[in-house]
Amino acid sequence: MSEQCRRIFIDSRLRSPNSTSNADFSVDLPYEVVCPAGTELRIDGLLMSHSWPTVEAGNNDRLYLREVMGGTAYHRIITIPDGTYSIGTLAVELQAQFRTGTFITDGEWTVVFAHNRLAFKNTSTTASSVLYSRGEISSKVLVEINWTFTSGTVVSTYDWATIWAAANIVEAISGPVADATEMIGLMSTRLQMAPGVEGRCDHIDLARHKALYLCSSSLPSTSMDLRGRGDIIRQIMIGNSAPGEVVVDSLPSMVAFAHFPTFSVLKHISFQVRGYDGEIATLFGHQLSFVIELLRPMDR
Repeated sequence: MSEQCRRIFIDSRLRSPNSTSNADFSVDLPYEVVCPAGTELRIDGLLMSHSWPTVEAGNNDRLYLREVMGGTAYHRIITIPDGTYSIGTLAVELQAQFRTGTFITDGEWTVVFAHNRLAFKNTSTTASSVLYSRGEISSKVLVEINWTFTSGTVVSTYDWATIWAAANIVEAISGPVADATEMIGLMSTRLQMAPGVEGRCDHIDLARHKALYLCSSSLPSTSMDLRGRGDIIRQIMIGNSAPGEVVVDSLPSMVAFAHFPTFSVLKHISFQVRGYDGEIATLFGHQLSFVIELLRPMDR
């Protein structure tokens, strides 16, 4: 059995008891599978559900807003409830959240969408506001701030904690930053809104994952990403499936992605599904299945 096996069908629903989730699991094979040196291995027939929402709590559910009213600067965190959104429902939800708890007393927030872009405006004739960009939040954009408003001292900094602290009244940031700026198309340039003037983001992007990565430290890999990860065994293409649909990812050729350089025996194998940032994806309890195909030197 151990030398005759050519395919191993993996399903995360049959994971070992010590597994964490369907995106971070291990399996115990019923038999040891021998892989002589030179054995080729590839992953095919991968199936999973597009089960993650547009907005996930603690991951991409926050926007960071500055409101200036009556000479006082306020920093607010806008929290978007987790869920799956269209551009229309997202605009409605954002408008409700911007209006809730605002410090601008002589105007009203509106959020509308047109041509795949979101536009923000407050009808106040006296208050100004800033919606911070991904570049500022990730400390990649230099920002000039009035560190002490009484003296007007100007400080330039890349540090997001310093930028966020530079207001008269600051809402504390707890937990991960979890910004939603990439989703609304606010990447490198802040949205700066003068009194009564509309600010418009760039194109919205509701596809949270374009690709995911199947990783395993138990199998040989010849891969490397730009963060230096060497355990990626398959890129999972997500772009053709909408939320609620099934992701079907099959290889277009018979080319193997990995070779066993030495004699190996497969028995306990671990897998993780990760995003581009290396973080383990949330599949919300839905399973992952695929086939491990083996081609031994004597099979050629």
